[in-house]
Amino acid sequence: MSNDDHPRASSPVPQPLHASNGGSQAPAPQPPQSFSQDRQVPQPTTQQPPRRTKLGRQALVVLVTLVAVLVIGALAGFLYELSVRSTYIHVRHPDPTPEATAPQIEADPTPVGYQGTATTTTELSPAWSSGLATAWTLPTDPDSLVPQLIAEGTTLFAVAHGVGANTATTVTAYDISDNEPITLWTTTGPATERVTVDRTPAYVSTDDQLLIDGIIVDKASGQQTLAPWGTDLPVGVSEGNLVTCDTITTCAGWTRDSGTWTQRWSSTTSLQRSSGLLLSTITKLPTAVIGSGVSAAIILPIDESTFSPQIVDPRTGAVTTIGSPPASDSSSRRVIVAASDGLVVRRDKADVAYDTTGQVVWAVEKKRLSGVPSYDRRPPTLSELKEFFRNQPASWTTATVHVNYHNQYYAGRAHDDTTLSVTNTDSGTSRCLYVSGDFLSNKEDHGIFEASDVRAASDGSAVYLRVTQERGLQSFFVDMNGEVVYTSHELNQATNLTWAFDDLLIGVTDGQITAFTPKASCPSLTEH
Repeated sequence: MSNDDHPRASSPVPQPLHASNGGSQAPAPQPPQSFSQDRQVPQPTTQQPPRRTKLGRQALVVLVTLVAVLVIGALAGFLYELSVRSTYIHVRHPDPTPEATAPQIEADPTPVGYQGTATTTTELSPAWSSGLATAWTLPTDPDSLVPQLIAEGTTLFAVAHGVGANTATTVTAYDISDNEPITLWTTTGPATERVTVDRTPAYVSTDDQLLIDGIIVDKASGQQTLAPWGTDLPVGVSEGNLVTCDTITTCAGWTRDSGTWTQRWSSTTSLQRSSGLLLSTITKLPTAVIGSGVSAAIILPIDESTFSPQIVDPRTGAVTTIGSPPASDSSSRRVIVAASDGLVVRRDKADVAYDTTGQVVWAVEKKRLSGVPSYDRRPPTLSELKEFFRNQPASWTTATVHVNYHNQYYAGRAHDDTTLSVTNTDSGTSRCLYVSGDFLSNKEDHGIFEASDVRAASDGSAVYLRVTQERGLQSFFVDMNGEVVYTSHELNQATNLTWAFDDLLIGVTDGQITAFTPKASCPSLTEH
């Protein structure tokens, strides 16, 4: 911006009073020092202005100056805000014709049944590019907490914890491969000491069991038993070696002998998080297990704001501390990014990678990431994460998603341009379209795009985004070819979302379990 674009602050300067011809309002001139003492000097005929007049002028000067300072400060802050949000100022240029924004189409909530393929590749089905529909709904128990959803193969497990004095848990298994879900079994287990919800991970799965807090559920029959670890949190299992943590300062190792879980070791750790693990959303691992075989380790739920991260050998219980504790003057908390063969600790100024033994593998200068990788295919390696942190494509996924917010000013008028760009991993090509500002996760955070879930079709035809906005979580399915955005009020309100198949997304809405499917798989809707 040129200097001509900034307002100038000036203070009013008091002007001298000039007497008019013959006027009596001006004070008489004072005698020069060379006058004799016996000469009569005329006295002023008017009174001197009261002191408050002088003070009033001073107050006016101060007030005007203060207002000018405030205006300049506000303008400076406004210009800074624009600059950090990729704002461009075009003072003399006319406002161009706005780019066409992709229209948003609201889905019909009427259930139409599921007619998809019932397959899971972790990649988004291209069928989502044709629209969004409700497949089916299931009622939930109003006397229980919001059910937790677990999808494995063609089976959906709904876990509903009791409330109040009723601490028993009801688990129902459904076959969801057909047009409508079919109930396989329903069981209600024994009362537990307490019900703990909203801890991560929510469950640990073995070949034949679901480990949910202090409950063990047989996948085939639904039989429930109380776990010997009580209310401790199951964190991960590797080759039959289970690790649980009390979310205070102790973790334990368990193995299954003759169908019974038996404790093998107990280890003291740094202070743990009461809510369990907190891992970065850059990658998504099903559990806290990194590595495999004899080199496997499990990330512990350590309070990363005060203590260094820790990992444990699930076979021996040996605890390894990663790096040094965070400094008290650190400007941002450490972020742990899980990889298939280790983990990365994102610090204030550097990203440092460690293998499953706690040894440093590489370190790079921390940079602002330019995109969000889709959460599909497989977990990345440390080597792949290193390239991604250098602003290279996310090679382990189907795509990398970018949302750029540009606030353009032409001749003093705002002209918003928000773009969604999807870079396909296999082809290296990118597709871009203009979208509404709703894609921004937080406009107050300088237009930084963040997402809790990102999925993409391998051919680049469809993208799914779950983002946090000022009014809550919002979901978008985007047809990249037709440049259309599909939304659903019910999907936005849904919680505990889980992907059952590539073309079936299930969540809990108001008093029911709701499944969402592509409109393309529903011939009854093609006529509308």
